[in-house]
Amino acid sequence: MNWSRSNMKKYTPSFLISEFKRFVDTFGMIPTIEEFSSANTFPSAGAYLLLFGSWEAAISIAGYDPESINRDNEHLRNELKRFVSLVGHVPTIKELNAMPDFPNAKLYISRFGSIKNALGE
Repeated sequence: MNWSRSNMKKYTPSFLISEFKRFVDTFGMIPTIEEFSSANTFPSAGAYLLLFGSWEAAISIAGYDPESINRDNEHLRNELKRFVSLVGHVPTIKELNAMPDFPNAKLYISRFGSIKNALGE
């Protein structure tokens, strides 16, 4: 990741906070830095580190409790099962990433090793 200060110039604190809240609204969880980094449609986690000093500070400034970072696999599994029920099959990475209302495939892969593993298959 390129976390240079020159890249951070395009981000204001209010923009970064609104993007963090959008992540929480989209995925229904307060992310770890790894989970946030795996979502390609959001600013670099490095921008948050440079601007706010730490991931925990960014979470606090966004109005959330850093201790409540959601590490609940059940939520992710339920979202994936909901996707499967809509399309009728285990999605490919491309299919899952094309659906903005669902967690990014990279999140499943980083958490479970694969999409199929997330389903317990």
